[in-house]
Amino acid sequence: MSPLLLSASDSLHCSLSSPPSPELNVGDSASDAYSPPYYPAPKGGWLPNWAEAYEKAHKIVSNMTLAEKVNLTTGTGYFMGPCAGQTGSAWRVGIPNLCLHDSPLGVRNSDHNTAFPAGITVGATFDKKLMYDRGVGLGEEARGKGINVLLGPTVGPIGRKPRGGRNWEGFGADPSLQAIGGSLTIKGMQSTGAIASLKHFIGNEQEMHRMSTVVTQGYSSNIDDRTLHELYLWPFAESVRAGAGSVMIAYNDVNRSACSQNSKLINGILKDELGFQGFVVTDWLAQIGGVSSALAGLDMEMPGDGAVPLLGDSYWGSELSRSVLNRTVPVDRLNDMVTRIVATWYKMGQDKDYPLPNFSGNTLDEKGLLYPGALFSPVGIVNQYVNVQGKHDITARAIARDAITLLKNEDSILPLRRNDSLKIFGTDAGPNPDGLNSCTDRGCNRGVLTMGWGSGTSRLPYLITPQEAIANISSNAEFHITDTFPPNVSPSPQDTAVVFINADSGENYITVDGNPGDRTTAGLNAWHNGDDLVKAAAEKFSQVVVVVHTVGPILMEKWIDLDSVKAVLVAHLPGQEAGWSLTDILFGDYSPSGHMPYTIPRSESDYPSSVGLLQQPFGQIQDTFTEGLYIDYRHFLKNNVTPRYPFGHGLSYTTFSFSAPSLSKVTPIDSVYPPARPPKGSTPTYPTTIPAPSEVAWPKHFNRIWRYLYPYLDNPEGAAANTTKKYPYPDGYTTVPKPAPRAGGAEGGNPALWDVDFSVKVKVTNTGTRNGRAVVQLYVQLPTTLGVDTPSRQLRQFEKTKTLAPGESEDLTLEITRKDISIWDVAMQDWKAPVNGEGVTIWLGQSVADMRVRRPNSAAEHFIDAITPGHSPLPSNMQGFNMGRYVPPDQEGLTTGNRLAGKHPLGARARHLHTTGALVVRFEMPFAVWCTTCKPHETLIGQGVRFNAEKKKIGNYHSTPIYSFRMKHSACGGWIEIHTDPKNTAYVVTEGGRKRDTGEEKELGLGEIAIKLRGEEGDETRNDPLARLEGKVEDKRRAETEQSRIFELQRRQNRDWEDPYEQSRRLRRGFRAERKTLESAEAKREALKDKMSLGIDLVDETEEDRLRAGLVDFGPVGEPPVRVRPMFQSAVSTPKMMAAASGSRGGKRPKTAHLRAERKAMFRSSLTNNTRAVVDPFLSQDINTWQPEAKRRKTGLNKPADASKETESTETNQSSSTGSDAPSQKASTSDQNKPGASTALVTYTSDSDSG
Repeated sequence: MSPLLLSASDSLHCSLSSPPSPELNVGDSASDAYSPPYYPAPKGGWLPNWAEAYEKAHKIVSNMTLAEKVNLTTGTGYFMGPCAGQTGSAWRVGIPNLCLHDSPLGVRNSDHNTAFPAGITVGATFDKKLMYDRGVGLGEEARGKGINVLLGPTVGPIGRKPRGGRNWEGFGADPSLQAIGGSLTIKGMQSTGAIASLKHFIGNEQEMHRMSTVVTQGYSSNIDDRTLHELYLWPFAESVRAGAGSVMIAYNDVNRSACSQNSKLINGILKDELGFQGFVVTDWLAQIGGVSSALAGLDMEMPGDGAVPLLGDSYWGSELSRSVLNRTVPVDRLNDMVTRIVATWYKMGQDKDYPLPNFSGNTLDEKGLLYPGALFSPVGIVNQYVNVQGKHDITARAIARDAITLLKNEDSILPLRRNDSLKIFGTDAGPNPDGLNSCTDRGCNRGVLTMGWGSGTSRLPYLITPQEAIANISSNAEFHITDTFPPNVSPSPQDTAVVFINADSGENYITVDGNPGDRTTAGLNAWHNGDDLVKAAAEKFSQVVVVVHTVGPILMEKWIDLDSVKAVLVAHLPGQEAGWSLTDILFGDYSPSGHMPYTIPRSESDYPSSVGLLQQPFGQIQDTFTEGLYIDYRHFLKNNVTPRYPFGHGLSYTTFSFSAPSLSKVTPIDSVYPPARPPKGSTPTYPTTIPAPSEVAWPKHFNRIWRYLYPYLDNPEGAAANTTKKYPYPDGYTTVPKPAPRAGGAEGGNPALWDVDFSVKVKVTNTGTRNGRAVVQLYVQLPTTLGVDTPSRQLRQFEKTKTLAPGESEDLTLEITRKDISIWDVAMQDWKAPVNGEGVTIWLGQSVADMRVRRPNSAAEHFIDAITPGHSPLPSNMQGFNMGRYVPPDQEGLTTGNRLAGKHPLGARARHLHTTGALVVRFEMPFAVWCTTCKPHETLIGQGVRFNAEKKKIGNYHSTPIYSFRMKHSACGGWIEIHTDPKNTAYVVTEGGRKRDTGEEKELGLGEIAIKLRGEEGDETRNDPLARLEGKVEDKRRAETEQSRIFELQRRQNRDWEDPYEQSRRLRRGFRAERKTLESAEAKREALKDKMSLGIDLVDETEEDRLRAGLVDFGPVGEPPVRVRPMFQSAVSTPKMMAAASGSRGGKRPKTAHLRAERKAMFRSSLTNNTRAVVDPFLSQDINTWQPEAKRRKTGLNKPADASKETESTETNQSSSTGSDAPSQKASTSDQNKPGASTALVTYTSDSDSG
């Protein structure tokens, strides 16, 4: 039976009427662009590493109905589920709806997710581990949300057009950087079970006019075969080799054939040459034909709608069921489509407890419409708010930090000190005033720029802005979150201005500030008058630091050379950790280690005219890639254009040296072309019988959702019986398989292409004073013997060191594969390499212009002897002095003839530099020397005699190098060595001779050591000018530190008192506080006077009063009085006092004055006996405390009784005359002999008195 027409919906299929050709052809004009047919679509499953997954898929697909097969290939429609797109299901065999969702930097339009830095930021890290770790994080969050296919990573566009809107989604403007970033991301993502969808295949380098609709046709990217393979296909091939499960087709045409139905691209290159085993899916609404796309190799279409969404029709769905029933699309093709999808599902292990979607990309509400695109939709729980962030913020911050690229750092102004006086300018430093996620898909440029706009974005779970992070670290930062320079800013000489600017772009369906995705209005300039803000700050401040957040190249010429602009940091698109990552670098917690993933030009005219944006009102735009391989840095090198900052450029707070380079051959290249590819394995086979029409009939009592896309037909039997017309298949269509392409053989191509041919090792040493990381970039230069024009340098590998401490080293190994040194042979349709790598030159450096190590690959040459620091490219009108050596035109201004020839500028004099570090110089004897080697007598070598000497640095005295000069005495053949002596500003003979003694000074003999006595160090400092100089340096540093502190104090004082109102307010506040204190004190004094009935003025309490009062401690209330004898008290009492104490009524009535004195004495005694004087060490509350005996006169020991009475009478009279403060009569002489008796503590008994 003849093939039949599919349906009217297939009228937009691509007609390929040009004569067939084995390769893509651009021709002399756009009208000659042509993409040859390639049919039939190769089947998947012929590779061993996919065999198990395909075997499982074969069992499932064999039991599936036609409706179930169509369900898995077709989306359910726009807004017909929780994800950006979802297929139908095959629950009968255990396969659910497959969820496909954005984005390459995080889960789009969701909650509790991580907003990772964008791809361009990841590329700037040049860190393979971080690339992989980010992929793992993306995969874990996709799995946690129930996403089967995460739409990323992006390796197309590559950045051909600097104004391109979505360049920031990729990793950089180089195929190898894109390839390494993409492949490592895929490996990380798919290690979690999520399927990666590599995009956009291919040539989608401009946003405007990319899509074909019912009224327009997308532009055609006209790319020649070699450029396609060596540039744009390169990252796709590496990513397919990494095991990508899905590839997304781009919107645009390639060589006048739509990517979604370009059989040469999908069948010929992707599936056959690159051996892709996964499934091919369209970009959203990119499909423009049904049968044509199915035959061209498309496996899944998204979101399912036809030319106009939300009308309930589709190019596939029920129409694909019809086309299979009427045999327009072979059953074999449908079976392969479904098998590829199911095999990928099994390959990633999604048959084992993989979660279903638990979120909605349509709303953040917990409950909502299950099918928002339907006119009437059921309602249910759509968001379960599953937190999938884990510890991914650590990875996000590390990427954002390690990507920050230091372009300029004059006077080492960075890092800033935490106490520096800072003035911050620019809205890019602050938050979005409308709210964190107020702009749909980031479709605005307000606040700090964290990512571009479009479907490649993610909601921010939180955002640490630079303003917040800086304020958290510095108390001396003043913020002006405005893009207009404030007129009232008055900087001091110590102030540093930090100016934030940005440049944005995104996807075409959103226009921001007049830019429809591509930077049409803004160009390559900073947004929001950023250039004017920088210039205004530079006029006011003597120190300006510029921080740039940008999606791609940005012009800096208006301000980059201003004297005040000391430093420039490019922070790219940092995601949620924008603030912390920046302050990590800004304040020196980490040294910057990012490198530019694209070139910064001096002018947009530096680029070729063919990479400009194209617009035209009618007809299809023909975008012919006439620049070929020469984009970005390749173009600048070829045309001898000096950029502002070259590709790969990036400074550090420390310095690094490359040394000990070596190259070893691993796998010899013994033929121009790779060995023959391995044959294809077997693929799954199915019956070719047409399914029964009943398999796509509507089930009975089925509840339809309007606009939901189903595989069912109203009249399946009628569709199967349609035989009225033949389908107009494209020219070249056949069902006979083509021979396997010689360039294929495995995922990515011929496996021999990835044989490691050369291994390069280099030692990287941190020669600075700070910790830091270095990036080694490896570039290759291919020989002219290959017969084609090639770029002078092409990045092929890179490695990054760990964090190296000062003086620490690390050996890095970089491997070069056969493909790395090959070109695409258009005639042979295979990769061609020079045998044994003959003529290939290998360069190592930290940027494309910083080539520190060069290795021409030939038998007679080795690595150059000198490892020199990198040099910036010379201006285009200058050529370095090249000792007469030839410099090719494409290298003029970038290198010298000596470098190209692998020679040192000093020639044979530098032959020992790389081994012993010695340089041959002409040395003149500074004084007469006796040669001690000459026999039988020593020979005198006169002053001024010249020798060829080996000069070598052997040490330092302070910061002055010490050199040795070793020379051969031709008379005897002996060696004489002389060292410089910076300390004594002299020369010293150390070997083979001795200085002639003229008697002018006494020098130390051989082996003698000068011994310093203590105290002579000061003399050394006074007499040694170098030591004094070193001391002055330390004094200067200390003065700078102290001066900054003084300035800071002055600044604070000026800040506090510069406002008259504030000054007055502070003074009045102080006066009020002082007045309240005085009033309170006065009130206390008046209260005390009233309480004590005092009629005198009380003076203020002094510190002495407080000390004295602190020595007095009153006993507790109610405690019996403790009678303690005070110092200087008489030991006896008068009879009158004794009588008064006993209450005797005898004697005369006391006088009034005497009673008054007595009462006063009693009151004083009571007060004294109830207090403890802390300062008196002889007083104690314990009456049993030991007391020393009173000193007694010797003559009183044997006195008669009457003498004792006489003595007692005398003492009593004396006591009466001194007052009545003595205690009771108990203290008489009769008690003095009792142990423990209390006696007057005036005198003490001594050993000499006790005899």
